[in-house]
Amino acid sequence: MMAGASPRPYRARRWVTSCKKWEAAAYLAVPPRTLYLLAQRKQVPAVKVGRAWRFKRSVLDARLHGTDGVETATALADLSVELGGLVELQAIAQTVRDRLREIFGVEMAGLMRLEGDSLVTVLPSSELSLASGTHFALSSSAILRQAMEREEPTVFEDLQAHPAPSADIISRFELRGAVFVPIRVAGVTWGLLSLATHRPRRFLPAETDRLMSIASQVGLAVNNARLLAETRRWSEQLERIEALTATLSRSREVGDVADAVAREIDSVIDWHGLRFYVLKEDGQTLEPIKLRSKVSHYAHETPDLVRLSLGKGLGGHIAASGVPEIINDAARDPRGSWIPGTDETEESMIVVPLIYEDRVLGVLELFRLGLNAFDATDLRVAQIIGSQAAVALSNARQLEEMERRREALERRVASQRQLLAITERLLAQRERGAVFEAIADTLADVVPHDTLTIYLVDNNEGCLVPILARDQYAEQILASRPALGSGITGDVIAKGEAEMINDAENDPRVVHVPGTPTDDDESMIVAPIRNADGVVGALNLYRVGGEFNDEDLELVRLFTNHVAIALDNATIHDQLVDAAVTDPLTSLPNRRLFAERIDHALARRARSGSHLAVLFLDLDSFKMVNDGLGHAAGDAVLRGVALRLRECTRQADTIARLGGDEFGILLEDIREEADAAEAAERLVNALSGTLDIDGRTVRARASIGVALDRGDPEMRCMRASSRGSSLTASFVRRSSSGSSASAISRSSASRRDGSWGRRRCCAGTIRRAPSVHWNSSSSPRSRARSWRSAHGYYARHAGRRGPGRPRSPAREICGSL
Repeated sequence: MMAGASPRPYRARRWVTSCKKWEAAAYLAVPPRTLYLLAQRKQVPAVKVGRAWRFKRSVLDARLHGTDGVETATALADLSVELGGLVELQAIAQTVRDRLREIFGVEMAGLMRLEGDSLVTVLPSSELSLASGTHFALSSSAILRQAMEREEPTVFEDLQAHPAPSADIISRFELRGAVFVPIRVAGVTWGLLSLATHRPRRFLPAETDRLMSIASQVGLAVNNARLLAETRRWSEQLERIEALTATLSRSREVGDVADAVAREIDSVIDWHGLRFYVLKEDGQTLEPIKLRSKVSHYAHETPDLVRLSLGKGLGGHIAASGVPEIINDAARDPRGSWIPGTDETEESMIVVPLIYEDRVLGVLELFRLGLNAFDATDLRVAQIIGSQAAVALSNARQLEEMERRREALERRVASQRQLLAITERLLAQRERGAVFEAIADTLADVVPHDTLTIYLVDNNEGCLVPILARDQYAEQILASRPALGSGITGDVIAKGEAEMINDAENDPRVVHVPGTPTDDDESMIVAPIRNADGVVGALNLYRVGGEFNDEDLELVRLFTNHVAIALDNATIHDQLVDAAVTDPLTSLPNRRLFAERIDHALARRARSGSHLAVLFLDLDSFKMVNDGLGHAAGDAVLRGVALRLRECTRQADTIARLGGDEFGILLEDIREEADAAEAAERLVNALSGTLDIDGRTVRARASIGVALDRGDPEMRCMRASSRGSSLTASFVRRSSSGSSASAISRSSASRRDGSWGRRRCCAGTIRRAPSVHWNSSSSPRSRARSWRSAHGYYARHAGRRGPGRPRSPAREICGSL
C-alpha cells in the first residue's frame, strides 16, 4: 500500500496463517508465492507450524503502512483484473508498459521474451530507439544473463556502478536504475519484466514484491494468450488438415500425394525448405520425389544430391527408428551428412517418418533457418500430416499397383493375341530357313530388342551353330562356333531354363564373339529351344541401354515354345518333302525330282543359252545279283553304285535313281557334245571296279544312254510343254573285256508326244540304230511303223525278239518325261 493509507480492519487473531484461504496473502494483496518468498528471505517474520506459515498482524500492518499506499495496491489490483481479460501478447505488453510507468514513476517499462539464446523486445521503445523484435544476445549481456538465471527480481540502483564490463549491450542506453523480474509460464522462464530510469533509482522490497506479483499475473496472461492463440491456430490447422485429408484421399498417384503435402503444409507450418521421400522397392533407398524451397539456401537441391538410404543421414535414421523428431541444430547433429556444394548454416529440422501398418513408406523433412525454429505444435501438426500422407501414399501405391497389374494383364492378353497370330504365321512356314526369318521378323512385335541371334546345337561337332543373326556384326557372329557349355548361352542350354541377365558385361560366364565390340550396358534374354528330343538350340535377345523385365522373360519363354513347334513342323515337312522326291535306298533324287530338275534346267537354258545333257544308266545283269546273292546284296550294290556316281560327277550335276537298277544324270552348262561323251565314259570307268558285298566281290557293269540338247528352237522334246529344244540320243556300254567303247554313236530324235528314237549297244559293239523321227505331220500309222522297225532292230541285237521284251531304261525314262 502507498504511505498514508488507512490500516485494514482489526483482526481478532494475533497470528494469521497462509494456509487458510491465503489470508495473509490477501491481507497484503500479494500472491501466496510472493509471500512465501518474503518469508524465506525473512523479510516478513513468520513461524512455520507443520505445513502452514503463521504471520504476525503487526508485521503485516507494518508492510501495509510502508512506502506503498492504497493507490498503488488498488492500481496493481486493477492491472491484475485488466490483464486477466487480455488475450493478445501485444495488448498485454502495451498495458503492462503504460500502467507500470504510471504506477512506479519510471521512464521505461516493457516485456522481453526469450527466443533461443536471446531476449527479444515485444513492443518498440521510442525512448531507447528500439524496434519491436530487437534481439539482445544473452552471451553479450552479463546483466540480462544474471537476471534470467535468478528466480527473483534483480535490482540495480545504479547500473554504472555495476561491475559488469562496459561492453555490455545494456550500457549503451545510458540507463542508471533498473529492475528485471523473471516471468514464468507453465513452470518455464518465458522472459523478463523490466523497469528502468535514466537516473539512479532505489527499488524497495515492497516494490519488488509488487513486481513479482505483476510478473505472475503477466505470466498467467501470457499463458492464457498463448493457449488461446494455440487454440485458434489448432482450429485453423485442423481446417487445413481436413482440406489436406480430402485432397489426399483423391490422390491416385504417389506424385500427387507429395504435391498435395507440399502445397497444403505451407498453411499450417512455417518452413523454408521441404523434402518428400518415398522408400523404393529395394527397401533401402529413400528417393526424393518432391523438393521445394522458399529461400535461396535450398533452391539448388537436386534429387541426386539429397538421396538417402535407410539408416543413413538424419532422415534415414529417423525413418528407420520410426520416431518423429525436432532437430534444433541440424548442422551439429552427428547423424547428419553434409551435402556437397552447400555451406553449413544454422538450421532447424522436423523429420517425420511416413509409416502405415508398421511399414515405412517414406519420410517428410521440413527445414527452417535458425536454431530452435520449430516448436512442439509444429511437430504435432507435422505428425498428423505425415500420418495422413502415409495412408494416402499406401492407397496411391495400391492403386498404382492395381493399375500396373491391369496394364500388365492387358499387355499379356495383347501379347497372347500377338503370339497366336505369330504362331499362325510361323506354322504357315514350311522351310526351316523361312521359320528363322519369320522368328526374327515377328519377335520384335512381342518383345522390343536391339539385336537377335538364334543358335542350334550340333552334338556331332560339340558346338553351337549360329543360324540367324540380326546384328551389325552378323558376319562375325555367323562365323563363330562356340563350344557346347561355354558362355551364357551354353550354360542356359545346359540348364534348360530361360534366363534374364540385365548386367551381361559383369556376368562371369560371358564369352565375347571374336571381332565384336564390348557393350558396357547390355542386357540379355537367353531362352532354350526345346522339342521332344531335348534342347536343340537357343534364342538370344540383346538390348543396349535398357533392361528387360520379368514380363519380357515370360513372353520370350512362351515364344520359344511356339518356335519349337514351328521348327518341328518345318522338320516334318522337310522330311516329307525329302521322302517325296528322294530315293530311300540311295538318298538320291527320285524320278519326280529328276523330272523337275530337267524342267528347271531347260528353263534356265532358254534364258542363258547354255547346253545340257541327260545320261541314262542301266546296270547289266542286276537280276543275277538279286537272285544269286539276295535282295540285301542287291541293295548294297545299288548304294555302292550311287556312291561312285556321286564321286565322279560335279556338285551342280543331278544324279537320280529312276527305279530298280536305273539311274539318271543331268549335266548342266556343258560347252559341247564331247563333254557329255567324256562324262559318260568317266561314269563307265568308275563303275568298272569291283564292289565288296558281304565278303564277296561283285562287278557292276552298266549301259549308258546320252541325250544332248541341240538348242533348236523349232524342235520340241523332253516334254510336251517344253519348247525350243532337240536332243540327240547316244548309247555307251561297257564291253565284256572291261575296256570302254571306242566310239559313241548318235542318232537324232525329236518328239512331241514324249518318246524318242534310241540305239541299243550289245556284246561290246556299237551299231547304228534306225532313226525314229516323229513330227506334227506324221500319221499314227507311220509312227507305229517306225517304232516297230526300230524296236525289232533292238530286240534282234539284244538276243531277244518279240513284243514281250521289256522296254529299255532310255525308253522308259523318255516315255515318262
